[in-house]
Amino acid sequence: MNTSLLSNFQPETIIPNDINDLSNFISKNNLTDISFFTPKQYLKPFTNLNIDKNKVVTFIEMKNLNKIINFYENDLVITVETGIKLTELNSNLAKYNQCFYPISNLESIDENKNFKVNEISLIDLIASNNGGFYETSTAGLRHQILGIDAVLPNGKIVNGGGIVVKNVTGFDITKLFIGSHNSLAIPVNVSLRLRAKANLSDFFIISDNEITNLLNIYRQFVNDNLNIAGLEIFNSGFADLVNLKCPIPNNYFLIVQFYDSNIDKEKLSQVLDSKYLITSLANNQLNSDYFSGFAMLDNYNKLEFSFAPNCLKLLLANIPDMPFFFRPKTNRLFYYLENTCDINKIFDTCQNLDKAITLSYCADCLSFNIKRFNQNDNWEFYLYKKYKDFYDPKNTLNPLVSFI
Repeated sequence: MNTSLLSNFQPETIIPNDINDLSNFISKNNLTDISFFTPKQYLKPFTNLNIDKNKVVTFIEMKNLNKIINFYENDLVITVETGIKLTELNSNLAKYNQCFYPISNLESIDENKNFKVNEISLIDLIASNNGGFYETSTAGLRHQILGIDAVLPNGKIVNGGGIVVKNVTGFDITKLFIGSHNSLAIPVNVSLRLRAKANLSDFFIISDNEITNLLNIYRQFVNDNLNIAGLEIFNSGFADLVNLKCPIPNNYFLIVQFYDSNIDKEKLSQVLDSKYLITSLANNQLNSDYFSGFAMLDNYNKLEFSFAPNCLKLLLANIPDMPFFFRPKTNRLFYYLENTCDINKIFDTCQNLDKAITLSYCADCLSFNIKRFNQNDNWEFYLYKKYKDFYDPKNTLNPLVSFI
């Protein structure tokens, strides 16, 4: 294992070479006054983080944990280490005409932006449970990750799930780890559900001044059995944020792609009302920064809402106007903020709406506050807290994550 202690009160960085390497390091240090953070790629300067200065702070860099462990070609399953880049993973799978969504076919990278698609690793997605643009068809990461080998805060290795769904009995801790921002365990090896590589359509953009009309278009696509690969709705502020040039300056936009390369503008026009102008973009024409659902951009704070379908208009009417995108299939709404917002006011707004809402607030790419409102069934948060209290009583693993 490579270790280095940086000067000027910089954190220690460890670079494990395999799961046992990481386990041994944490086992030796878990009784000391130490804090572990992962992933490392998107961190702001250490001085911006609210961390106890009396603690030894250690960042875990996963770049050497990038190997393919097993590949079950006929079963469409692969086991890999979580430090592997998504582009590298899909480059290997392309030889077998297979792929792992969320990212499958992006061809252009904008080198002038902070966020680059080719820097995204599996562990970045697992931390946030963000299934990306193709979440509409894959149902999210918790349906795509079959098993996890992870290191607990005490250094022990735990196994959850398996390489096939029928291997899972009892409570599946794999789903508990996904989306916990690596605060419960550090996922090292994962088994992924793959797909045969599809011939996708172009991207189509449809705009309107009423978001309700775009939601109706989504429902129409579903009712007409169009095989949607990915679909998101976003506002003009988000289009500006990701440099997406939309031909008509409306308030809201819908972007969609289908698992059918034969669908073109003409066929889509036959499905929709003639009042809608459809813009098509080939895969290599779409600015890859659009897929910033994967990004933890250094310059932006982030809010993520999960809620029941009838909450969207209420939230949009009561939350300050900010860049956002929305995935109607999974009811996830993402806001991006250039400056820190008054999170307490937003908490109060969510409470007063009297609707079931879960809110995740990321203020500095490491500090996550996750809160639920008006929900009778809080079993997931109960499990998070019980698990954290039992395995990590000193709150050493990603201590800036809180479930409140």
